[in-house]
Formats: sequence, C-alpha cells, structure tokens
Amino acid sequence: MNDSSQFDYSQHILKEIKDIVYKKSGINLSGKYELVHARLLKRLHTIDLNSFPKYMQLVTTDESELMEMINAITTNVTHFFREQYQLETLANELCPIILEKKGRIDIWSAGCSTGQEPYSIAITLEEKNIPYNICASDLDSKVLATAKSGQYNINTLNKIPVTLRKKWFKKCPNNKDYVNVSKTLQNHIIFKQLNLMNDWNYLNKVDIIFCRNVVIYFDDPTKKN
Repeated sequence: MNDSSQFDYSQHILKEIKDIVYKKSGINLSGKYELVHARLLKRLHTIDLNSFPKYMQLVTTDESELMEMINAITTNVTHFFREQYQLETLANELCPIILEKKGRIDIWSAGCSTGQEPYSIAITLEEKNIPYNICASDLDSKVLATAKSGQYNINTLNKIPVTLRKKWFKKCPNNKDYVNVSKTLQNHIIFKQLNLMNDWNYLNKVDIIFCRNVVIYFDDPTKKN
C-alpha cells in the first residue's frame, strides 16, 4: 500500500468527521478540508495508524480518541492582551456600572485555551483594584492543563508592558526560558473542562462573558442555542 492510498481522505470521510465533531462540540468545519486533513494526518502518525477509515472506526468506538480528534482539529492560537480594546472597555466602562449594583465582577472566559485570556483579564482588573472572580472553560483538557499550571515561555509575554511582566510573572527557578503567573491571579480563576453543547446553566449568574474565541467556530443555529 503506497502513501497516497494509506492516507486517502475522501469527501465521504470528511463529512463523517464534520458530522461527528459538530454533534459533539458544535464546531462547524465547513470549508476547512485542508486544515482538518493536515491536523488529523499528524494525529494518525502519532498513534501509528495508516489509514483514515481505520481512524474513523476508532473514533466512533473510543470516546477518549474522539476527544483527542476534536483537540487536534481545534485551533488554540492565542496570546496575552490579544483584544486590548475589550479589556479597556471592561475595566473603564462595564465594571463601574456593575459595581454600582454588587461588590464583585463575575466573569466567564469561554474557550479560554491555554489561559492567556483569563490571565489578561485578571491583570487588567488587578491594576484597577476591581474585585473579581473568573471562571475559565475549554473543551480541550490539554490546553486547560497549561492554563492551570500558569507556566509560559517567556517569549509569549511580548505584548505585555515590561512593568506588568515584572509585577505579575516570575521566572521559573529551574527553567530560565519560562515564567510562572502570580499566585494572586491564579487564586481568582477557576478552570473547568466544559462542552458548550451540554448544560452549563450553572454559569448563568456571571456578569460578563468573553466568548469570541469559541463562537467563531459555531454556525448561527449553534450560536442561538
């Protein structure tokens, strides 16, 4: 069997993958043929499988591999202070209104990936002395592990002003290329694995939801739900 036949990726298989991912996570993969192929090909090599039909048999019988497939497909590109204008609007316009009615801001970062968004929110509110709690969620258990650890390569801090870097990040004692997020920030954030297609009404008391990073993958019906 040659390489091209080993990893044949027909429209039929693509539709199967799209349907499975959509049903499980609400993520719409329409128009992402090449991206899905490239990321799943890497996954097949990782687990030493030599065909997509065999892989489809695996994901339909193994829930853990189904989650691995979704994790492999979804993009987790993010960085600190990615949406600066949103953070400024939060601190300067929204928080004062909310604090007139209650003593603390409750925020949900949906699709938090590796944690840069909730930590950026936390730094912004700490700098303004605004009381807050953050719930940060993602479907991907691997990116959540990174977020919970609060450990990042020092090169990922480029968009953070130097004064804030020194204040809220400390170099890892055993690895000069990495930093640890301040415990003060971590103490205000709870990280949860959450599938937005399931019931998440327990979060209906939050004041503000940051969800742009996840709803970009949803179609209109899923967004409405």
